[in-house]
Amino acid sequence: MQLKKFITAVRMGITQKNRRRRGWHVRHQPVAVFCEAPEDRTLLSALGNGAYELLHQRVAENQGAFYVYKDAGSAFNHGELTLFSSQSPSPVTLVSVDADCISDPTSPSGCATDPDTMDRVRGTVLHIHVDPLSTGQFAGIAIRGTANVPTGINLTGVTKLVFEARTSGAVGQALSIDIGGAKVTRTIPAGSAFTTISITLTSLAGGSVNLAHQDLLFAAGFSDVQARNGAEVFLDNIRFEPVPLRQQTERTLPLSYQTFAVIPETSETVGAQHPITRLIRWWSIRRLFTKRP
Repeated sequence: MQLKKFITAVRMGITQKNRRRRGWHVRHQPVAVFCEAPEDRTLLSALGNGAYELLHQRVAENQGAFYVYKDAGSAFNHGELTLFSSQSPSPVTLVSVDADCISDPTSPSGCATDPDTMDRVRGTVLHIHVDPLSTGQFAGIAIRGTANVPTGINLTGVTKLVFEARTSGAVGQALSIDIGGAKVTRTIPAGSAFTTISITLTSLAGGSVNLAHQDLLFAAGFSDVQARNGAEVFLDNIRFEPVPLRQQTERTLPLSYQTFAVIPETSETVGAQHPITRLIRWWSIRRLFTKRP
């Protein structure tokens, strides 16, 4: 847009008190005044409407979902992940977890290995692998809201746990789910596609879920029967629905960053060729979960 400019020269009387012998003296001094025509508001603003929509989306996003796990390093994750086993050896030797996995059913490990891989739709998934278990063993992972102990997280208002899952097993994989001490078993069907699994809290057995003070948000484990030959599952978007009542009206700041799924740096050569990968690895890849107050 071209702005119309014009210069108006006016003579402004500037009275100065110059006391002299001959009396008062009045001096007239020319002053140049520069003016710009107002901006034509019929033109598009420098800040597009899409920016305001994105800002509104980021402000309201935390009120629209309660994720236990969304993506590695996501600001929407709740709790901390730990490993467990009922008997020796240590769970570290029985259970392996990769929260940075980019799902790739064609890969032998089930996770992509090509450094050029990026998944902007699903992001990262939680890959859990358990070695073959002997009689009486039980092992898996647990996600606890330890940042809120001893009161726990207030989940009043939620009615179900929802997540997506797939398994590399040829005949499906049974998985034991524990929420606050109450348990249920679900079978993940075989196949390369993710299946949505929904568990109503009233269907849990063996305990009563105290939604007002919840510490154990999610646990997934395998018994010796379920993992006699080992077990492997891929979990994603673990969340409670609907959103807890307190969170629906909770005031939050806009999301300041967004995470994407990339293959972590494994060598200097890869890092040199992929500076974005190196930056993201340095920034958040080692933090599986972001603590929230």
